[in-house]
Amino acid sequence: MAKREAETRDENYDLISVLYHALQGQETLGQYIADAENADDQELVEHFRDIQERYREIALQTKGLLKEKLISEESEAEEDDDEED
Repeated sequence: MAKREAETRDENYDLISVLYHALQGQETLGQYIADAENADDQELVEHFRDIQERYREIALQTKGLLKEKLISEESEAEEDDDEED
């Protein structure tokens, strides 16, 4: 596996990536649910809905964490600007 470059990837990028993939998974599961409904397979419908809900929870948790980190970074940057003045 290639080593990550510090200049191009950071924790915020990683969080954004997790958020994107969780949202993408949620969307994809919508199609799987429709397929299972068309096949009249209630067991699969329920299974896919459970997974979709987990993706939703992951997305919400990740979005909250990203927001906290961005606010914290913004506060730190403002403090650094104040110290330079």
